[in-house]
Amino acid sequence: DSKRNISLHQKKINLGNAYAFERNWKRSADEYLKTDYEQIEISRLFKMADIFQSAGEFSQAYRILFSIMEIGPMARRAFFKLVIMNLAQGDPDSAERVLKNFEDRFPNWLTTGLKEIIHLDRMGQKEKAFVKLYTIRKKINSSPRL
Repeated sequence: DSKRNISLHQKKINLGNAYAFERNWKRSADEYLKTDYEQIEISRLFKMADIFQSAGEFSQAYRILFSIMEIGPMARRAFFKLVIMNLAQGDPDSAERVLKNFEDRFPNWLTTGLKEIIHLDRMGQKEKAFVKLYTIRKKINSSPRL
């Protein structure tokens, strides 16, 4: 949009944000697909991953979360979300694969907690799994750089 000096990238971000505000996840995801993720701040990337998940665009959500894990800051939060996203899709085997592939990069309290959540999920103990999930999320969110 040359009249306002808005780049095409920023225009797509703005459209994606507007569609997300309207809870139109699919259209929001379609606009975000046209952006360059490397130019987007990490906090916005997490929101985009949530929108891609809501739109059923799981491969894009995974791509974003894996890229956040590679960047470094907030890698624990991205790892946590990857595992939980697989569980939310009803796929504890995939959640376990993500955990096994990356657990050596993260502290024991996080990997042990995620293993427990996967186990509780498999046992049908959803409420206990949710309580544990909430505890881990709270610990991760208490430090914005995790």
